[in-house]
Amino acid sequence: KRLRLVSAFRKWDADHKGFICEADLRKVLKEAGVPEDQAGATFAEADTNKDGKLDYEEFVAWVFSGGDHAAKVREAAAAAGLPWPQDPSAVLSPGGSKPEKLQLAAPVPCKDEGTMYWSAGGPAKTRIRIVEDAGALKLGKEFSVAVRFRVPSGASAGGADYETLLMGHDSLHWIAVECAGRRLCCVSGKTGKSSVLDHVVPADEWATIFLQPRGEGTVVWAFDAEGLVEVGSFDLSLVGSRLDKLGWAEGVVDIAEVLLWTRPVPWREMSAVHPRPPPPAARPPSAGKPRRTFRGQVVDVASGQGLPDVKVSWPKGDCRTDEEGCFEASLSDAETEAPEEDDDGVRSSGSAMSAASSATVLSFVGEGLAPASAAARCAKAGGEASLRVSMRRISASSVMDASAGGQVVDEASGSSLTVAPDALAYPDGSPVEGSVTVSLSVIDVTDPASLASMPGDFSAVGEDGASVFLQSLGAAWIGASDEAGREVTVKEGSDGVTLDLKTKAAADSEKLGADAEMWSFNEDTGKWELLQKSLLKVDGQTAPNSAARSTLQPAASKPSRFSGGPKKKKGGWKKRADYDDEAPPELIEGCMSPEAFRKAVGTNEEKTLSTNLTKLGYINCDLAYHHPQRAVMLMGQVLGPNRQPMDGVQLWSVGRDYSGRCPDVAKDGGKFGAMIAQFDSEVDVEAHVNLPGEGDDKLSVYIEERGFPYKASAETLKLLKRLLGKYMREGGDSCMVWSKKKKGASKTSEGTDKGENKAEKVKGVSKTSDSKEQKAEEKGAADCVDASIAWCSSRRQWQTIVDGNPIFVKDVDDDSEGHPFGGAWRPVAAAFPPADMDKIVVPVFERPYVPAVQKFGPFKTGPPGEFVDVGELVISSVKPVPLS
Repeated sequence: KRLRLVSAFRKWDADHKGFICEADLRKVLKEAGVPEDQAGATFAEADTNKDGKLDYEEFVAWVFSGGDHAAKVREAAAAAGLPWPQDPSAVLSPGGSKPEKLQLAAPVPCKDEGTMYWSAGGPAKTRIRIVEDAGALKLGKEFSVAVRFRVPSGASAGGADYETLLMGHDSLHWIAVECAGRRLCCVSGKTGKSSVLDHVVPADEWATIFLQPRGEGTVVWAFDAEGLVEVGSFDLSLVGSRLDKLGWAEGVVDIAEVLLWTRPVPWREMSAVHPRPPPPAARPPSAGKPRRTFRGQVVDVASGQGLPDVKVSWPKGDCRTDEEGCFEASLSDAETEAPEEDDDGVRSSGSAMSAASSATVLSFVGEGLAPASAAARCAKAGGEASLRVSMRRISASSVMDASAGGQVVDEASGSSLTVAPDALAYPDGSPVEGSVTVSLSVIDVTDPASLASMPGDFSAVGEDGASVFLQSLGAAWIGASDEAGREVTVKEGSDGVTLDLKTKAAADSEKLGADAEMWSFNEDTGKWELLQKSLLKVDGQTAPNSAARSTLQPAASKPSRFSGGPKKKKGGWKKRADYDDEAPPELIEGCMSPEAFRKAVGTNEEKTLSTNLTKLGYINCDLAYHHPQRAVMLMGQVLGPNRQPMDGVQLWSVGRDYSGRCPDVAKDGGKFGAMIAQFDSEVDVEAHVNLPGEGDDKLSVYIEERGFPYKASAETLKLLKRLLGKYMREGGDSCMVWSKKKKGASKTSEGTDKGENKAEKVKGVSKTSDSKEQKAEEKGAADCVDASIAWCSSRRQWQTIVDGNPIFVKDVDDDSEGHPFGGAWRPVAAAFPPADMDKIVVPVFERPYVPAVQKFGPFKTGPPGEFVDVGELVISSVKPVPLS
């Protein structure tokens, strides 16, 4: 009855809107003989949620409620007839048969709620015999047969093994029902051979079966609550048999219709006989929670290859990179920061990011790698950030006794780190005893890819707390841990550690009006901070900077700092004395002269930058510059391959004649206008975009942040989080299964693992070899399939499966498998609590996007304080070259 109602619902919903409105029901009620003046009250009775429309569930509940006129509508649904496939070669039914010459010997028809049928078998041994088949009932090499029948409960007579529905002239029982188990079967009356399927025929319900030839046997299709399903194949062939009898049974069988076709009826036509129930209306996304997602790839800075199993963390969650270094996740509003602007239009946190965007700092940790940090920037109104994060291998490590100290040397660059005796302690100040591992990773700031691996966005907090931007002369990461992998830092009051950094980077300190200073990266704020007491030496001579003035000369006698902007004259930039309000600073005892310093840092020849450090982590030697005194703002528009505006694209200005980078985000209409760059310089602009992956080996499943069903039950949320993520194809192109692995050692975005690997807490310093082997063993033992996406040939649908149960399905209405990518997925009602069905949001199933970088330029920046229009940046439709 419910299957007939599905067909009727689909028919009465004439414009396929997914529900029946009052006007639709009025037509139905009129056909059923209900007075027109009662139609409004009847619709109001059926419309339980009072939204002015009847969805399928409301419709079915009302029809079976016993309410006024519901029985008449049930009869109207039964009388509406089934949408059988077109052009059958023969039809046998109480309501009429074809072709015209077909003659039957049959009992008087019965009628049940509009359905006419023959009742065969039973004590009267009633049979339906074919008197004249008109040559239409013999099965050729290609055929389809359909029968609609019902087997009442307790109808079987004693002694019979099965009740036959259709039988051929050759005593071949085409389709029968076992008396004991009610399973479908096919039996050869001549040989006694039988073929039985596991499909059980329900009692007292109308059922529809299709038969078609397949190889040397016969395939059988049936219907259940989810629609058409292949229930198996008989290993007996019906080819050449001619239909001769219907209802050859000892018990009672009811037969309503039998149809034959001389062609293999395709899946689409068979499934339309009893359509699937319409899916529940999709829950509209919440307007109050804009989507903010990020996709990215972590690559090795040297090779450009993706780095797997890197832990990506943000304030309220974490994930890990896949085999190609890719990752993706969503952010809630609470996890993004949108700093206020200063009066000069610069972000108060030091970032020049456009006003219509917000940022979240992500950290990246991997074994044997120097940690990294990056900001995911999305438009406030919702959007997606594309991140390409470069990480460097730890270039040098040394195990030393903490009490004796030691040295770490990077053979590739010649840089070194010297640890003084008893210079290390735990973060709480307690002393370190025994061996420690000290690691060093040097950044070549003259290489664009290496420069891009530096954390943050090159914005910093200056000496007076003002926002400044940095040009690097050289940088490195330093980490230390004890034998147990616990983090170690510099002991307060000790002789600290000394970094000797080799570099060929150059900077024009006179142009920027700045001295070289030492800076450290604050991972909590994502900003660089001035190390005010760390003296800098260039090739062994102390540089004249703020640290030297505060350390080597009393504060009362400190000269006034220069001020004002640079002024051009013939032959180059004016000296400080030409434009400073006061005379240049006096020479500091023990320091090199300003002229000697400018000459030393202005050359591309190798130089050594030395400093004594009181903290570890990322250390950077930079010249700071301000906007608008020493910088310009780049503006323009980002367009796609078809010249459509692209919002949310992450952009970077990258100096060609200086080692520095600054970000911005394309906002409404793809426009940007707050990307900082040095004045009178040459820069490139990088656009970070997500490109569709190639091939079908990977599949990504996610829910947009604004649509996530936060108000669903904990059971539903847990189930959804299990099926979200990256799936890998298990075999070659012919394999129809994608699997998502879970790792016992990693956590999802439900929260940060409080018991995380200790080595990760030391931000990249690896454990001993024994610990590595143990970790690999535990990792292999924990790997298993968390969820899978597979083709179900019996139902002609793709299924997302968790614990063996389908959660979401995608129906395919033709004879090809298609693919699981794209839309048309729907939830399986049996997988979720009924109260959650109106809260479910169907995930997105798509090929994973791969972050890539496309370069534009070079561009000339012009005088300080200006806006420089770089014009239209058109993203190519082809895959951009990797950042190098």
